[in-house]
Amino acid sequence: MAGLSLGLKVLGVGFTLVSVGDFLDVAADWGEGKIDGQDLVKLGSLELGLALTSLIGVGVVGKILQKAVKHMPASWRRRIDDWLAPPNDRHRPPGSATEWVGPNGLRLSGDEVAEVDALLLAASRSEPAITTGLQRTLGRIDGATMPGLEFRLKSPDSLYRKIATDLEGNEPPRDVRRAVSRIKDAVRYTAQVPDADFARGVELVTSDLSARGFTPVSWKNTFGQPGYQGINSAWRSPDGQVFELQFHTPTSFDVKMRSHDVYERLRLPNLSRQERTRLLAETVRIFETVPMPPGATALRGPEIR
Repeated sequence: MAGLSLGLKVLGVGFTLVSVGDFLDVAADWGEGKIDGQDLVKLGSLELGLALTSLIGVGVVGKILQKAVKHMPASWRRRIDDWLAPPNDRHRPPGSATEWVGPNGLRLSGDEVAEVDALLLAASRSEPAITTGLQRTLGRIDGATMPGLEFRLKSPDSLYRKIATDLEGNEPPRDVRRAVSRIKDAVRYTAQVPDADFARGVELVTSDLSARGFTPVSWKNTFGQPGYQGINSAWRSPDGQVFELQFHTPTSFDVKMRSHDVYERLRLPNLSRQERTRLLAETVRIFETVPMPPGATALRGPEIR
């Protein structure tokens, strides 16, 4: 979207310069005696007014477009970005991607980055239909929401880091395609359901997904166990896109977000055993504050085939 904003600014400056040039022509005509002082005031005011409104008007339009684009489906935003991209970036040949260098010595080659980018592109194309279906289903449950929906597409940097961590220590040539195939959360959602309706809400969502041709990939219910409280599931859409769907109560989601820093530290490579033990104990302590929603521990989930 940076290209769109820049284009609007350039357009506004262009209109302004034209109007300023016309004003100078008017002043020159007055200096040569072609128009009188009254015409100078009238025409000069008009041109200066046009210059000012060009800048203001384009700025307002730019703000409106930025707001509209922010709420577009991710696939639309990617298509607009691709259309605005320079031709050399728009049709980048295989093998020309730039390598990625991350924290703690993590690294991906250009070819490995291209494999991850292909996953991101496929995810962005499948996401709108998945999102719409989930929103429709959760709309049937009183008080159910989808917090964090604006982050439903995992960021490129986060995926690069995840793949690089998975591949770390592997001897070349590293099997990046296999690592990419294990990714379940390139598209991810949270279904937040009030405690009283939690069990019924989870069953409604899972049965609806199955009825619409989605197949379960994984299911992990940790309610009642030490540590993290929630249900993490993964599903495959009819067009083959795997996505993550977490189920939370309002409290379990709030605690999850407050413990995110601990989670990120646990993901770091080369973490010492002592530090890992300490962080896991801290996770248990944090999640002990989550009330148990009725029937949550009995939710077994769909059959994984």
